[in-house]
Order: sequence, then structure tokens, then C-alpha cells
Amino acid sequence: MQRFLNVAFLLVLVAAGASLAWLGARLLMLGGSPWYLLSGLVMIVTAVLGWRRAPVSIALFWGFLAVNLGWAFWEVGLDGWALAPRLAMPVCLGLYMLTPIYRR
Repeated sequence: MQRFLNVAFLLVLVAAGASLAWLGARLLMLGGSPWYLLSGLVMIVTAVLGWRRAPVSIALFWGFLAVNLGWAFWEVGLDGWALAPRLAMPVCLGLYMLTPIYRR
């Protein structure tokens, strides 16, 4: 069961990363922020490292979360409704990475 949960989590991480990378690239071509493209790429790399069971995957993702938090505050300030879509999904994914199920 534990292996199934981790594989399902990594598939969600790849799907989220791929969609962020794809749509982020389209946004960048329209003159938007490169952050979404970079976020997607980090999620994909984290999933690959997680598949290989490399402990650095957790550190990489939490480093990304720290930078993402700074970017979100820089972009929208303290507006909670504007922060929620920028932080909710990455934080939820990061919290799962701290569970004993993922860490084993």
C-alpha cells in the first residue's frame, strides 16, 4: 500500500509539473512570468528524484516552496485570496513529502 501511495503521489507531481511547465511556457511566450514554467520543471525533477528514492528530492521541493513563498508575497502581498492559488497546491504536496510514508 505504501508503494502504491508513493507512486500515485509521484504521478500527481509529474502531472502537476507538466501542466505548469506547459502552460507556464505559453504564458512566457505571451510576455508573462517565467515562474510557472520553472515551477513545473522543479516539480518534474522532484518527481524523478523521488522515483529514484533520492533524499535530495525533499530538500529540493522544500527549497522550491521557500522561494515560491517569497515570490507569492512579492507578487500579491498579503492578500489571502490571491495567495491561496499560488501556495495551496505546492504546500499540500510538500506536506505529503514529510510523512513517514514518503520518507521510507
